[in-house]
Parts: sequence; structure tokens; C-alpha cells
Amino acid sequence: MKQFNIKHIVITGVGRSGTTILGKIIHSFEGVEYVYEPYTIQALLPLLTTIEKDHWKNLYHSYLYEDIFMGAVAGRNVNLNEMDDSCIIKAKD
Repeated sequence: MKQFNIKHIVITGVGRSGTTILGKIIHSFEGVEYVYEPYTIQALLPLLTTIEKDHWKNLYHSYLYEDIFMGAVAGRNVNLNEMDDSCIIKAKD
């Protein structure tokens, strides 16, 4: 099986277009973490064209990798809310 070196994937789309089911499928893969509509990213994306590229990349990386991914891997930010689409119980053993 071919290995890909992808660090972040942002799945976006209009309501009722299949983004949630795609996220759930990807979340079921080994070594993948999924966050359903992280609110901070909605504040970061408009800054893409207003601040220096290196500053934006640092904010983006810090938020996605350090805050979300590392928090989930370390068990600090595991979503156990079964009513949420990104609930860990729905995707991982």
C-alpha cells in the first residue's frame, strides 16, 4: 500500500453535500484524527490574506497540530460526546 505524507486535510463544502460522511470515513483510518467544524479555524481563515504568510502558517500549524492533533493523541482533547459527529467512540476501537 502506498504511503502518503499528508499533514493536514481540510474538507469543506456546503450543507448536505457529503462532507460529514467523508470526514467519518477518513476518521476511521488508522493514524487519522478528525475534528468536526473546529471554530477557531473559522477565525483563522479570513486572516490568510491580511497577515504575513509565515505568521499565518505558524498560527495554522500551532492550532491544528499542537492544539487539536497532539491534544487528541495525548488524550487531553478526546471528544467523547456521542451526539457529535467527531466523537472518538464512533470511529476508533
